[in-house]
Amino acid sequence: SSDVCSSDPLMIRAGLLSLRHKLWSKGVGLIDASILYAALEAGFEIWSKDDNLNKAAKSLGIRTY
Repeated sequence: SSDVCSSDPLMIRAGLLSLRHKLWSKGVGLIDASILYAALEAGFEIWSKDDNLNKAAKSLGIRTY
């Protein structure tokens, strides 16, 4: 099947991260939540001009530029 959720657990985990931290109420959608999740898992920094993404990243302890 080509179901995104069954073939890509990243999106499920990003959705759970969004749910736990109420990222949707901070203007962070699922794609941005997946970036945040991946950065958390890998220990990466985020370079973005998106204020909502940067604020959410900082609230999760992710360094931003």
